[in-house]
Amino acid sequence: MNVPGKNIVLWVLIITGLLITSVRNSAQTTAEALMKALEAKIAKVKTYTVNLQLDINIPFVEAPPTKATLYFKAPDKTHIETKGFAMLPKQGPDLSVFRILTQPYAIVDVGTTKLNGKTLRQIKVIPTTDASPIAVATFYTDVATALPTRVEAVTRNGGTLTAEFKFTNTKASAYALPSYAKLMFEVPPMDLPRMMSGDLDKPKTNTNGKPVKASVEIHYTDYKIKRAD
Repeated sequence: MNVPGKNIVLWVLIITGLLITSVRNSAQTTAEALMKALEAKIAKVKTYTVNLQLDINIPFVEAPPTKATLYFKAPDKTHIETKGFAMLPKQGPDLSVFRILTQPYAIVDVGTTKLNGKTLRQIKVIPTTDASPIAVATFYTDVATALPTRVEAVTRNGGTLTAEFKFTNTKASAYALPSYAKLMFEVPPMDLPRMMSGDLDKPKTNTNGKPVKASVEIHYTDYKIKRAD
């Protein structure tokens, strides 16, 4: 197409305007589309079992690496079996932070951000029902897979939980089930009985009166997944 010289600027402005509008519309719809895609992955699961390897890092608790088995039944029933000591955050390793997507929620598209050198979409999910223990969760989502690599959640009582995920198991990732998770949280100041701390020679005490940072690393293996009908 031949464009007269005097109209070149006009055409450039029109095309640029269309591109900007397209990008803005894409940004507005992508956040909702990503959450709906994640929601659809979660909804495909009826039941699953998975073996867990837990490495617990709490400054005043000596806990050896622990093996456990997690049983899940939709929508929200979980059961964990372990022969050893396993101290976990109240939410447990069953990814209950994802459950806010099974209840009514609102979305705030924060835009894109860099995390570990990767561009991710940052999406705030706000439950619109008081039934959810989570007040707000921020998802850092890979646009290509609709899977979050990081979720930061704030509970209604002011607690926080940050979870980082890896999805290297292709079969499991189709259901938004990770191969690895690291849960980071705070535990309140407390005195632990010696038996609970695993040290019978002396008690373990958090003496500074402040919450301490703790983490649990979880490796998930041998998924057995039953699809929802």
